[in-house]
Amino acid sequence: TMPGGVGEEKGIPRVRVRGIYATALTGIMLEEGFQVVQASRVISERMGIPQLSLPADVTVKNNDRDPGEILVIGYGWAVRSVVEALKKRLPFSLYLYSLLPAHATVVAEIKGVSNGRCLGVVGDVEVVVEGLGQDECRTGERIVGYVARTALRRGELPVVRRGVKVLGDYAMMYRGARVSVTLSEHIRNPERKALLLSLASDYAGQGVSVHWRSSANIGSRDDLVRELRELYARLRELEEKLAGEERTGVYSVGEDVSLVALSGLDKEVLDSIRARYTPTAPLHHSLKSLEPDKYSVVVDFADTLAGNGVGNDALRRGFYAFIAEEIRKKGRIRIIHEKLDGRIIRLGEPFVASIELTGSGLEALLRRTVRSYGVYDGLGVDKEPGDVIETVVKSDEWTIIHRYYGAGGGLKGVYININTPPEFSPTTIRYVDLEVDIVKLPGQKPRLIDLEELRDAYTSGRVTRKMVEKIAEVVSREGAELGETIRSIL
Repeated sequence: TMPGGVGEEKGIPRVRVRGIYATALTGIMLEEGFQVVQASRVISERMGIPQLSLPADVTVKNNDRDPGEILVIGYGWAVRSVVEALKKRLPFSLYLYSLLPAHATVVAEIKGVSNGRCLGVVGDVEVVVEGLGQDECRTGERIVGYVARTALRRGELPVVRRGVKVLGDYAMMYRGARVSVTLSEHIRNPERKALLLSLASDYAGQGVSVHWRSSANIGSRDDLVRELRELYARLRELEEKLAGEERTGVYSVGEDVSLVALSGLDKEVLDSIRARYTPTAPLHHSLKSLEPDKYSVVVDFADTLAGNGVGNDALRRGFYAFIAEEIRKKGRIRIIHEKLDGRIIRLGEPFVASIELTGSGLEALLRRTVRSYGVYDGLGVDKEPGDVIETVVKSDEWTIIHRYYGAGGGLKGVYININTPPEFSPTTIRYVDLEVDIVKLPGQKPRLIDLEELRDAYTSGRVTRKMVEKIAEVVSREGAELGETIRSIL
């Protein structure tokens, strides 16, 4: 039940690209037949494309909170089209999807108070209803609100605020608790700011708030005036339609969001695409995302070397030698482990017993001594003070191998974590954990655990078929029947 107009499928999506992956992602968008709009001057000159002053249907950019991730934000049809193209080109990454479109108007049913929050449902999606006191959070009551914040990862809930909102190419218009006129942080020109504030003032006088989106930078005065008029008509129509509406659901167009947690392998694909348009060193995107503040200038220097004839093999080996030496100095390494439901687990900083260059990357041996009693997850064997856990991490392997030894040196068991090939930086090892693991106990056959998590990720579209096929190939090394078990998911 959504009104027609803005947000309807228009054919070829207009895509705006921003951030540290801009050159490579623009290359993918062009090669996949999308129309790139609002290209920066650097991208326009580098890639020989015009700076089209058209509003975007979808924006693709790195996540400011975590540069190792890409956000795809826009109208649902355009987001779906772009994500399918990314899955084809970047098949070894993790794809998460918003539970509800941001800024969409919804009808929610209140479920009651839990842990001090007012909870409700929109369809089958649980939400937090913001702005209601505990005495106002009455079970069974229905409220009209808009999605103030969407959710992508396990444990997050969308946030709904009371009010009605409609979304356009240049602006959002809404009626809520307060009246305001606000502007995107990307609108900086004083004359443009004055124009936008002036155009919105009439609507503020009628109790309606306006937020100007970044595309308002490029809209003509006539287009901006026309959109405000259309948004106001849609807002009034929506308010009338929702008066007394009892069915929970989404009632206006919002912005869908997809988050792509990039694997190191797919960052290398982005390196190779960027290299078609400008000199690019190996590990360019990996180091830019893992160490954006410390080593960005080092990566830029390496790009310059690549442009002056230094070969990729020499640059890669040089980077890995530098990373290994920095890790040796510190003696410890931070581990970032991204789960298939989007949760990011930081596994502490184990002691680095050794780190060495191999033919194609790095191999680290991590060691820690157990201090407490318990049971090792997955293995089901006793954990005792004095046990030693040794972990082997290789930058070109799809596994991280943990070996558990008793205080006397006897092997208690082996746990093989299946994951995307780990990325190394001077401070961090990062990978996407693929949930399914192999456990081996002395004298027993290896067995798979946590298969259902992977099955759910595949059926929900968070991992690609190509990823599952690769996992099957990896686990087959421990037994052909294990690989067949993985393939049964497909």
